[in-house]
Amino acid sequence: MEKWLKKRADASTGDALVFPGNENYYNIYRLQKDRLETHVFPFVNAGLVAFGEGGYQIYSDHGLLHVNAVIKIAGQLLGCTNEDSDIRLSPYEVFLFLMSALAHDAGNLEGRERHEIRAFKVLNAPETKVMNNPFEMRSIHDIAVSHTAKKLLGGGKDKDTISKLKGQISFSSIPFRPQSIAALLRISDEICEDQSRIPRVLLGNASIRTGPSAPFLFFGNSITSVDIINNEVIINIEISEDLVENPLKFNKVVLDDNGDVKFNSTGLETKEAEIFLSEEILDRLTKIHLEWVYCIRYLRDIIIVNQIRSEISISIEQKDDYVAYIVNVASINLGEYGYPSGASRIDNGSLSPESLKMKLETGRVEKGVQ
Repeated sequence: MEKWLKKRADASTGDALVFPGNENYYNIYRLQKDRLETHVFPFVNAGLVAFGEGGYQIYSDHGLLHVNAVIKIAGQLLGCTNEDSDIRLSPYEVFLFLMSALAHDAGNLEGRERHEIRAFKVLNAPETKVMNNPFEMRSIHDIAVSHTAKKLLGGGKDKDTISKLKGQISFSSIPFRPQSIAALLRISDEICEDQSRIPRVLLGNASIRTGPSAPFLFFGNSITSVDIINNEVIINIEISEDLVENPLKFNKVVLDDNGDVKFNSTGLETKEAEIFLSEEILDRLTKIHLEWVYCIRYLRDIIIVNQIRSEISISIEQKDDYVAYIVNVASINLGEYGYPSGASRIDNGSLSPESLKMKLETGRVEKGVQ
């Protein structure tokens, strides 16, 4: 998408029908990214921990690698394979998307809590400020904010943030669609999850393995890749045999009635809990599905993808030969089944802990693993 924008910005700078100003909008984007690469992205993950709730809360990567991955996924969803691709966003809309992608997680520099509302603050800091027009800055901020649920002051969360944006507005007679840009950012961010974002070297640490972040970390680590092939998003998941047979035992964060974390005299309040990784995977796939159903209403005529599917397998280790056998156990379409009843759902019968244990035993027999 960056090369796509550069080609059009180089060819259309000063063209009032393409961009609202006389500047090269790719150069604006590039300068903004360079400044964030220097002053923000290297420190985002440290900020997450430093301003976090403690208690061995470890997060996936939210720095430059994640931003680049979100941009890559979005380009694939649009069918933007090279600088000459014919896509259904205008050059100015691509610029706004790229700027919003840069900003969407930058607020994690000061911690996870309400990070989304700090997009404007980060872009407006003396070390990072590039843009001066308040309307454009606010538009980028509003799109970036909508990538996640909004925490309400009275408690709870408002997940319907995109509908609060306008369907189409103009700046200097250049029209753009905030809802569609925000939906593209939100779904790209949602499916942009795999083991490359996880600090895998820490997964063997006993404190991390039993900490509040354990289910999410092991979920992320189980995703070997996210591919977009033939108008379909494919989430490839691999579960190790020990996590099929044994639940994750961890210290779950206790929330109050408003959904906020609770603290006691020693710090973060937790309680002992356990969950099979397959259950965590189902919860996460269900969330991805709901986000897809929500975002697609703003993207039907824009992206080329029409379905998300998850391919799930179990890895079985042959300890004597140091070989891992892969047993395919489920292919789950994140689609809707039956008559809709308010909330969409996915067909998840093949991924219960009991079902996976049976498939593990069958796989061991088929592979001759003792």
